[in-house]
Amino acid sequence: MSLIEVTTIAANVITSAGILGLVAFYIGYQHNQKQFRFTVMISCIERFQSLLPSLRSGTVDEETLIKYIDLTSEEFFYFQNRYIPRHVTVEWLDSIIGNFPIYSETDKDRPVNYTCLRFKDVHDANMLVSYPRIQKAMTVRGTYLFPASCGNEGMDPNQKIDLIKEIGANLGIRFKKRDFRRAMLS
Repeated sequence: MSLIEVTTIAANVITSAGILGLVAFYIGYQHNQKQFRFTVMISCIERFQSLLPSLRSGTVDEETLIKYIDLTSEEFFYFQNRYIPRHVTVEWLDSIIGNFPIYSETDKDRPVNYTCLRFKDVHDANMLVSYPRIQKAMTVRGTYLFPASCGNEGMDPNQKIDLIKEIGANLGIRFKKRDFRRAMLS
């Protein structure tokens, strides 16, 4: 075997090893990203679960509301940065729209969902003043009809989807039809 052949074989072996190393690095990176996203999601779920008994009580104290607002602001950050799967984002936004005030871009004095707003103190005590991410997300251009009473009939499902899409767009998120098909909306 000539020196050129040996050199060519060695170069091919080194190149192949380099490519295999890059593939292994990429697979490891993807795995770590999935694990990180899962950890972020589980952390949010656990924190929400710890707040849930207080949130379900008849009266919710200001400290609990602030913790919930902090968590929601953090979740919005995670939504924007794709740390939470899109279909899970849809499900979480579905519950958030009943808990947080939604303001019309043309009238920011009274939330459009005030009659069915679960935590009216968030609006009444101006608790979102330090949370521009939530304020931006929850200020909408569209016209949405919320039920006069907060019974089981709820909001029209198509309007709810449009509202979730607009809140997502305010966060720079584009949902696809499959995100809504995979989500379990109330």
